[in-house]
Amino acid sequence: MPRDNLPHDHLDVQAIWDFLHKYNDSSHYRIFVATDSEEIRFQAKRIFPDTLLDIPGPILHSDLAGERRDLCQGIKKTLLDQLALASCDVLIRGYKSHLGAIAAYWRGLDARLFCFNSSTVEPCAMSDTGFHWGPEYTPGARLHWKSFVTEIQRKANRMSLEEEEKERKRKRKRRKAVVLQNVVRDEREVVMQDGRMIPS
Repeated sequence: MPRDNLPHDHLDVQAIWDFLHKYNDSSHYRIFVATDSEEIRFQAKRIFPDTLLDIPGPILHSDLAGERRDLCQGIKKTLLDQLALASCDVLIRGYKSHLGAIAAYWRGLDARLFCFNSSTVEPCAMSDTGFHWGPEYTPGARLHWKSFVTEIQRKANRMSLEEEEKERKRKRKRRKAVVLQNVVRDEREVVMQDGRMIPS
């Protein structure tokens, strides 16, 4: 995109195509490519015509979309791209791609996880320094790490904030019921009324 850190024409995407060629067998594999470049999308369709899965819809960068009429459709496609990436058996995280990083966290596996480093595709792990919000290009990233992981875990567990609050209320109600069951009232119990002890 126009204001991204590194334009697509500076990336050696041939390394990705070379890596994916081993999976170019439609009887065993499907290849999915998420990109914000129509040129890359076209290349993928040309190189992998029989194995490529493509989610239709406009390609856009939400931060640069402005008031485009197709904004909703573009965001819908982005979310579907995210889900498709997270479902891949083999995942390549794109160069400084937050979309790919979040898909990796959602996927939850380091197995068969690779990173594209502008010219090579190498095995990597989610715990690697700078895997998502690398401090070398996003100042203050470490401060957001704990809340980010918590949010991803919540999504993985399919539990929303509202559901969590409802669960807390249910637990409080159950605890209160247990306390009330253990309160014994008998004839010797008294209550304080106007400073005098009155049998209950």
